Formats: sequence, structure tokens, C-alpha cells
Amino acid sequence: MILHDFEDIVGRIGDTTDDLERFVSSKSVPQIRKLALSLSKSLPAAKQTTLPRFSFMANSALSGAGHPCSSIDCRIRKLNELAAFCSLYADHVVVEDPFVDIIFSGSSKYLKEEFIFAIQLIKYLSPLIEAKLISFASKMLNICTNCLETHYAINKSSIEKRERDFNSVLKKKFLRECSVTITKHSKSLCVVELSGPEELVNHGQSYIHVTGSDAKELIKQGGNFPWALTKKEKADLAIYEMSAARMVSDVSSLEMQSKYLNINILTDNDLQFDLLKQIHTKQVAANANNFSEAIRHSMPAILNADLNAILKLRKNESEAFSVYRDSLNALLGSGRKWEKNEVQEAFSDTVLPEVNKINKQVKTWTNGKVRSVGAKALVTAATVTAGFQLGILPTAYAEIIALLGGVEMGAACLDDILSTKKKAAPAQESDFYFLWRLNK
Repeated sequence: MILHDFEDIVGRIGDTTDDLERFVSSKSVPQIRKLALSLSKSLPAAKQTTLPRFSFMANSALSGAGHPCSSIDCRIRKLNELAAFCSLYADHVVVEDPFVDIIFSGSSKYLKEEFIFAIQLIKYLSPLIEAKLISFASKMLNICTNCLETHYAINKSSIEKRERDFNSVLKKKFLRECSVTITKHSKSLCVVELSGPEELVNHGQSYIHVTGSDAKELIKQGGNFPWALTKKEKADLAIYEMSAARMVSDVSSLEMQSKYLNINILTDNDLQFDLLKQIHTKQVAANANNFSEAIRHSMPAILNADLNAILKLRKNESEAFSVYRDSLNALLGSGRKWEKNEVQEAFSDTVLPEVNKINKQVKTWTNGKVRSVGAKALVTAATVTAGFQLGILPTAYAEIIALLGGVEMGAACLDDILSTKKKAAPAQESDFYFLWRLNK
């Protein structure tokens, strides 16, 4: 069990949210940091790979981080996107270690809440971790500049220059297209409201709470509240730097980690995706949000499937999974066409019609079998059950028999099934048989 040490530590704290809250409320910040270090060490660490084709490094949002949105609901939604991509496409995804920021954060604000969320995050991802589909890494690479360049072909100064260039362009866009209004709520609390394009402002509208001395300083500078900032005031107050700039620093971190681990990049943000495409590197970028949305629109039942059930099917039908993924990868141009419209067209124009074709083929074949049952003697249910147990009938036939009306009706045409084996397997012959199984 990969998470044995993690479960052992958490087991001594308690299993429920109430248990965790009682525990952290009784501990000091240094004690929480120390425990976070132990939990971090208990997680499987990312390793360099020689098979990077379907391996990815997830960005901060998909890793469940509190930026660009600290709402628990939003962070869980991003983890759902990560889980869908990981279970339905990737061989491996490296996720940011959620305990690192707790260990090294200079501020103790919200630290205990983040500690609880980090534990819940690991529990949620545990099926993927145990399936060896997820491991963890820090955003920080503790390697000197010379070694990065010599051993890993990572030019840190080049990455830092590109980050400055990206920030210069995006800051102008932010100052031009985003509006900022500051509201005074008390002598020590101000709320900064940002509105603008979703690629720059999460959800198109987000809020930053400014407290303590920082709030008092804002109140001194402000005139009448609510205070609608001018372009110059937005620049002077470094609003871009405290919000959208983190997306660019995330790109730099992803570039370095992906080159170091020899894996590709996974994001959920269209603008971040566009920035990554401008980087000339053998690593490619994929968009987990576009992937999940395409499945949601074409085959929503798949996203409602139990994660453990998906992983079980993926293991049992490993060959079918590989065939489906290779076919989808070919549609997406070897990972370089992950724009929203490209992914949705791949599913709506190719994948869904293929799945529907399987349904039609199975229905046609099933109806033919039902009509042929009439004069045939029933084979006992026990005989059919024994056949499944002994492996005489493949799983796909078991499902088709269920479509025929259960064991008794299916048993009546057992001989027919065995004698027309090629006709009975239209589903398995399709590249998208794996998705058809999930979508049922």
C-alpha cells in the first residue's frame, strides 16, 4: 500500500473533518508545520521518466492549490478535472505536493485550514495514487543553475527572461481590459473586486481580501469608497502582480519541472496553454478542462462513474484502453491540438458517433438473437453461470446476455452466441470500446 505511512499518521489524528479541526485547533503553527513535513515525506515522490508520451506535470490549479481561486468548491472541481484526465487518458500525472506551502509559507494565515484541505486532497486522490497514476513534487527545484543547464538542458536565465516578457505583455492587457474596485468594509478590511476576461480573472470576477496594516494603508490612499481604480492606480497598487502574475510564474515552474522530469505539461487555463505553446520545447501541453468538458457534453455518464470502477475497468481492459487512447491522441495531433474547439470536435465528430455505432451494432445483433430463441430449449442458469466462472464466456458476452433479458433468456441462446462469436463482438472491434463500456 503506497499510502501506508500517510494513513498511519492521519489515522492517529482522526478520519472525519471534525476530528481534523479539533486536532489542528489544539496545535501550534510550528507543530502543524512539523506534521506537514512528515506527511509530505510519506507521499510518493515524482521520478524522471524515459517514457514521457502520456506523463504530465499538473499546474497549481489542477493540483488543488488556493490560486487562482481559494474556494473549496472550485478547488474540488479542479481535482475532479485532474481525476478525469488522469484516469481516462494519462499514464502518470505529477501533482504539486500540497504540504510544501504549509511547511515553507512565511504566513500562518489560513495555514491550519490548508493543512486540513491537504489531507482531504490526498484522500480524494488515493485511488489514483494507489494505482501509481499520481506522484508528487515541489514547485521548487533545489538544483544549482549550472547543474540545471549542464545535466538537464534547463537554462534558468532564459526561463526567467521569458517570464518577464510574458508579464510585460499580460500586464498591459490586464490594465487595459480588467476593472478593479476597492470596497472598505471596516478599518482593517478592504475587498478588492476584479472583473475581466476569464483567462486573466478566474470566473470573470474574483475578490481579494486585504486585512490588517495593508488594509489601513489602502484606506489612507483611497478617497471615496467604493474606489474604482484608474489604469495608473491599478499599476501603482500592483494589482496585476497580486493576481494574474501568478499564472505566469506557474508557467515557468511547469517548464522547469517538465524538463527536469522529462514529462509533458497539464493545464486548465486557455491563456496559460497559449503561453506554453510559445515555448519551444519537446514537452507538449494538454488542457484538462477542455478534456473534461468535451466528455461532459458528449458522454456525461462517464464523468459520473465511480473512480474506482473506472480504474478497475482500465486495469481489466488495458489493451482496449491503450487502443482508445492512441486513437484519441491521433485525433488531437499527438497532444498539440488541445484547444477547446479541437477537443470538443474530436469527441462530437468522431468518438461519440463511434460509440453510437457500437450501440446500434449491439442492438441489431441482440434483436437478431432474441428472434432466434423461440424454438430453442433453455440451458439451465447454472450452466451459464459456470461458463462465466470458468472463463468460457468473455465479459462482453455476459453484458450482451444481460441485454437479452437476463441469465435465463441469455442461456436459451448460449449455443448461438458461441457459434456466432465474430458477430457477437462488434463492441470489442471498435477503437472506442473502452469508452463504450464506461458510457453504458
